[in-house]
Amino acid sequence: MTDQPIQKSGGGKPPLLELEHVSKHFGGVMALNDVDFTLLPGEIHGLVGENGAGKSTTMKIIAGVHTDYDGTMKIRGQSVRLRSARDALANSIGMVHQELSIVPELTVAENVFLGNQPLTSLGTVDWGRMNREAKTLIASLGLNIDPTTTMGSLPVGLQQLVELSRVLFSGAQIIILDEPTSALSPPEVRQLFEVLRRLRAEGRSMVFISHFLDDVLEISDRVTVFRNGEKVITEDTKNLTKDDVISYMIGRGSKGMHMGENAELKADDSKPIVLSV
Repeated sequence: MTDQPIQKSGGGKPPLLELEHVSKHFGGVMALNDVDFTLLPGEIHGLVGENGAGKSTTMKIIAGVHTDYDGTMKIRGQSVRLRSARDALANSIGMVHQELSIVPELTVAENVFLGNQPLTSLGTVDWGRMNREAKTLIASLGLNIDPTTTMGSLPVGLQQLVELSRVLFSGAQIIILDEPTSALSPPEVRQLFEVLRRLRAEGRSMVFISHFLDDVLEISDRVTVFRNGEKVITEDTKNLTKDDVISYMIGRGSKGMHMGENAELKADDSKPIVLSV
């Protein structure tokens, strides 16, 4: 690469999270090459690209899953090196996976507090407190779910929101959402987006990873496009059309496409996808 990214501030707000010159190899194969990425406070940031483009690798570095990489990660301006998903949680980073990690036989409250159940002075589970606190947490998302309901009896959209509640209970300010709308009906997508907008208004930041470009363009404030392990562009969503995003994803180039003043663009260096990660 000869061209460097054009760095612009996002509305003057300092980034909550930054990746600087991050690269990742799997054996002799380059999965990420010199990637820069920023997440602003109170932002929903869409991450898109074809399979193998580098979205998942980037996500797993932020979530503390991939620990061996080149480059720098910063949280609130401080360099960090996350060593595990638990370490990520300690730094207020949580993730809702595409394949939910719920226990369907347990209640909603038990799933929210899984591994962190409140105890009585006798060391037994304080069921009353757990149910009350779970109901309060879920209600804060604008939802009305009985915390004593068995998790497996809920539709998948509500199961996902309960899992999001668990991430919020952990104290996460940065939330990674991996293909969150892939299994949802249109009404469930609308409900999810209402919750995400509520969280954004509270100042939480989210990375929204999806192949559904209409969803990304509807909910995101900015979009970053990956191709062949490299960041192609970061742009304000209001300046992008669906055709623009597709063109960046498949490498048609940017000729004739409008770019806003906050665009961060790298030159095209087309290479075949050699590894899907």
